Amino acid sequence: MHNMISLLTTLALSAFLLIMIPSNVQAQEQFNDINQAYHQGQLTDTSYLKRVDSLTSHLLAQGVFFPVDTLLHHLKLYQNIAWNRNVPGHFRVDYYLIQLNNAHMANLRGAAMYFAEKVTQEADRQNDPRPLIELAVKTYIFSIQKNYKKIIQTYKKSEQAVHNVLHILQSDTTAFKAGLDALQVLSAVMNAYANLKDTAQVMEVYTLATQIGKQLTQRYPVNRGNMLLADFALLEFDFVLASIQQDYGKAERLLDEITALKETYSDQATGFIDYNLMEWRTGHYIHIGNLDSAAIYVKRYETTPTFSDTQPAVVNTYKARLAALQNNYKQAYELLGKALEENGKAQSTLMEELDDLLYAYTEAESNKLALEHAEREKRKHIQWIVAISALAIAVVLGVYLYMRKEKQQAKNRIASLQEIANAQIASMEEIKAQAIQEEQKRLARELHDGLSSTLAGIKHQLDLLCLTNPSNPLVSRLASIENQVNDAYAIARGKSHQWYQDAELFQETLFKTRIEKLLDTAFRATNGVSTNVQVDDYVLGNVQTEMKIELLRIIQESITNILKHAKAKTVSVLLYGEGDHLILTISDDGRGWGSSSRNISGLGIRSIYERAKNLGGTANIRTSTTAGTEVEVSIPLSSS
Repeated sequence: MHNMISLLTTLALSAFLLIMIPSNVQAQEQFNDINQAYHQGQLTDTSYLKRVDSLTSHLLAQGVFFPVDTLLHHLKLYQNIAWNRNVPGHFRVDYYLIQLNNAHMANLRGAAMYFAEKVTQEADRQNDPRPLIELAVKTYIFSIQKNYKKIIQTYKKSEQAVHNVLHILQSDTTAFKAGLDALQVLSAVMNAYANLKDTAQVMEVYTLATQIGKQLTQRYPVNRGNMLLADFALLEFDFVLASIQQDYGKAERLLDEITALKETYSDQATGFIDYNLMEWRTGHYIHIGNLDSAAIYVKRYETTPTFSDTQPAVVNTYKARLAALQNNYKQAYELLGKALEENGKAQSTLMEELDDLLYAYTEAESNKLALEHAEREKRKHIQWIVAISALAIAVVLGVYLYMRKEKQQAKNRIASLQEIANAQIASMEEIKAQAIQEEQKRLARELHDGLSSTLAGIKHQLDLLCLTNPSNPLVSRLASIENQVNDAYAIARGKSHQWYQDAELFQETLFKTRIEKLLDTAFRATNGVSTNVQVDDYVLGNVQTEMKIELLRIIQESITNILKHAKAKTVSVLLYGEGDHLILTISDDGRGWGSSSRNISGLGIRSIYERAKNLGGTANIRTSTTAGTEVEVSIPLSSS
């Protein structure tokens, strides 16, 4: 049954298999021609992107695929325009789709998984979700491996998402591609259930697939390439069901209808139809006993270039079945042995790469793609090799954990010493500042009480002399001296008040400077971060040194959280008085947690709450994924 059933494994990927392969050199020239036309001003940004999309689709449809690095080079200009110009966002999704299709054609399964994830992420950013494309790639790879139970297990985890596509299509006319992705998944799932002989589940999947397909056809006309895929999928599901039910007459009629799609969509690349028809017609004619037709299609299939790991095994299996029907059992046995050998090679290749490559992440996104293979455990043939390997790993791990623990302990001790040193430095600076403030106040008082009082006395005596001796010729001279004394008195009195006020504001200025230095140190290496610090006048007049140090620690913890998680562009610190409370707020416009900070178990968050509590106050942290985070600490001044 399996050899006759070959479901649509390339539907959502648009990765069509070839009949004839154009030259990669010719493809390079075609990319160069389009780039040259763009640089000469013959193409706009949008028309250039469309031309490249069309070219890559045509090349893939003809079976031309590239090494990942080569395709990244060809698409460098495409990437620059798609991300740096004012063009529709869907071209960014298309960029990763091109990479995905190419990786799929080249049997680079790890790269295909990586680019499927990139398609999902970018499509979400463009509000054009493709939630099933990663699932489609996974089920396709499991299909190659013939791991039908894994297909079902994977599908069950996302079954509701596939069903949701039907509801989305009923209300959203733009979700056509999501429908194609769903059909891609269901094709692999239906194949798996068929091979597991679960007829009831086959019918359930078939029903869902046809419902989704009909929703897609109701959207016509749309992009003709997508219409071709939808029509092909519906006919293929019908053909598979007819084959399962052994309704061979209906199956042959459906094969003819699939063939007719080449005429209906003559303006599209339809090479993949010929390739699939070769396998389907071969299996169909073998089943109905039409050996002459089966032999013709087996020969065609055998001479078709190989594009999948399992293709040689499938060809030899068909040849073995044909030889058996011709009563040539010796040849059938030999061919079956070759098929098993080829299948073993394919399965070995898949086993080596699947577990790691299926979920692999690719490092480079700029000019190259490097597939990082995780460690593979190889089968051990001798027990002592396993034991020695396990012991070596345990020893290395133990040494590593021990060294890491020692390093962390040393790091903690250094951090503790640094915190103590910082506190001592802050205390000494506070004592020094307090002494400067007291000395400035003392000088202001002495200036006010001493020099100002003396000048006031002199001014009073000059007034008396002028009043008691109005006819004295020195009166005019005394009046001039009185004016000078009056000016000196005003200057001395004003300066004493200024010095006293400056002393009162010294604490606020010093505290603001400390905060600014803290922010500058934290964000010095981060470009584009704007900081703002405001400390109200006279707000720290009755605040003790210990409280100021704790406030600085709270600010430091908040800044640490911003650096680790927020990716903020603006950070603000505000200190002001409100009634009999001192209010401190630290806010940013970065990425918040999206939930109450009391649910966050980080040490920094707990430290903020504990420090506020130790000061007799409270802390409140408001956070949002869109509006940033604000830490507000309220401390009663009476507690200071």
